[in-house]
Amino acid sequence: MIDPSYRLSEVDRSEVLSFKTGMLMGGAKKILDAVKARVIKSLEAHGVFKDACADRAGVFLQKADIETIAKHEGSQDNDFWNIIKQEANRVHFRLVYRNELQQHKKDERKKPPAKHGKKTREVSKKEAFVATAANVTIDIKHFKDGDDVIEILEFTRFGPDQKGLAVISIGEADRYSTGTSMSVDTLAILVIGKNLGQKTNHSPCRH
Repeated sequence: MIDPSYRLSEVDRSEVLSFKTGMLMGGAKKILDAVKARVIKSLEAHGVFKDACADRAGVFLQKADIETIAKHEGSQDNDFWNIIKQEANRVHFRLVYRNELQQHKKDERKKPPAKHGKKTREVSKKEAFVATAANVTIDIKHFKDGDDVIEILEFTRFGPDQKGLAVISIGEADRYSTGTSMSVDTLAILVIGKNLGQKTNHSPCRH
C-alpha cells in the first residue's frame, strides 16, 4: 500500500505496482450524507447530546457497513434505530453513553402528558393497559448486586461475558430460557408482559 497522493514519477522503478479497480456507485456521497443525517437524527432522539451527534455519527459510520444501513434509510424511526444498534453491536461501538442515557430518561419523565382533543375517542374499558418492555420505565436503582447498582443492558447485547440487566418482552425471552450460566459477571433478564407463565419457560436468573 502506498499513499494515493504519490505520483508515478516519485515511485522507484524497481517497485511492482498493482491496481484494483471497481465500479463507483452513482450518488455515493449523496447516499452517505443522507444516511449520516438519519443517524444523527436517531442519536439525538435517543439521548445523545446534540453537539456530539455529528461527530458520533461520523466515527460510527467509519466502522459500520454503510451499505447495510443505507438499505434501511427509509424505514420507520424505531426500525432504523434497531438496525444501527445491531450494526453498532457488530463493530463494538457504543452509540449512547451512560450519562446521556440517564439524562435522556430524566428528560422523558419531565415531559407533560400528551393532550388529546375533544374528538379523540375514549379508551374502552376492554382496552386495558398491557405492560411491555417498550412502554415500561425501569428504575434501575432497585436492582443491585450486593452494594453495586446494576446497569441496564440493551437486549441485543445480551449474551456470554456481558454484564447488566436486559429488559425484554416475552417473545424475546424464549431465546434465553435455558437457565445456564452465561457470564462470570452479574447478568440477568427482566421479562415484561402478560401471562408470562403460560407463554415462556423461564428459570431463575444466574450469573
